[in-house]
Amino acid sequence: MKLRNMQDIGGCRAILPTQKKVDKLVRELKAQKKFRVKHYVDKPKDDGYRGIHLIGDFSDGGQGKRSIEIQLRTQVQHAWATGVEIIDLFTGQAIKSNRGQERWKEFFKSASVQFDLIERLDPYQMRGVKDISDAVLSKLESSMSQKESSDLTHACERVYMLSKKLDVIENFQAFASCLKITDDKLSIEPHDGYVLLTIDVKRKRLSMSVFDRGDFARAAEKYLEQEKQAAISDQKVVVLVSTEAVGGIKEAYPNYFGDSSRFLTLLTATIEAYRRFEPNSLWKAVKNLWS
Repeated sequence: MKLRNMQDIGGCRAILPTQKKVDKLVRELKAQKKFRVKHYVDKPKDDGYRGIHLIGDFSDGGQGKRSIEIQLRTQVQHAWATGVEIIDLFTGQAIKSNRGQERWKEFFKSASVQFDLIERLDPYQMRGVKDISDAVLSKLESSMSQKESSDLTHACERVYMLSKKLDVIENFQAFASCLKITDDKLSIEPHDGYVLLTIDVKRKRLSMSVFDRGDFARAAEKYLEQEKQAAISDQKVVVLVSTEAVGGIKEAYPNYFGDSSRFLTLLTATIEAYRRFEPNSLWKAVKNLWS
């Protein structure tokens, strides 16, 4: 991106428990009349991103001004964004830039719809997978005869189907764990360069090699060797990443391991709800045909 095209030279992010608390903070900030607001909650971005951005111009301490952006998200919206960051890093996607494999893009877009549904339910009654699954199932069943049901059911179905096709839960657990292990190692032994990770998803094993910044050619050669071995097995994932990318994830998502756990909780609940909903919906459809 060219510097002149940037809307903000700096920024910060606040994560709040609910959308009501986000909206309250937005009203307080807007009252200062310093901010332009970009609302991506009711009208999310094309990739499914939800949140509210406020951009304000502030003095640079001299004669000029600088644009600063404040991102406001709920915990659910942040969990979704964390999921995108982790999958982008390990699979070479660029979903948040609306680039990448269509299946992954569709999965996250559908997941955004379902997570938004969960967001609009009473969050204080849902403390785990079963509570969320029960609430989603109830919503799906109550909306079957309503106009909105097709969108909700379709999104839930796509999350369910694509999760199986892409092995989302298994891969995501492996990626998040590897990211934490890698970060822990780099925290103890800081390194400026590249990390070659070979992940055995089924056996949950990780091998790691660290290369200096000026040793990219050797890192790339080793990466190609590992890729050839992984090509004969769909159980292994090989990725070569900059240590800055790993550090960048932690900087942008300081509680990313917790956020990734929340993402898995929401996803598992959605899948479980549809698994319970699908037989009932088929039976009701058959009954309607005969009635």
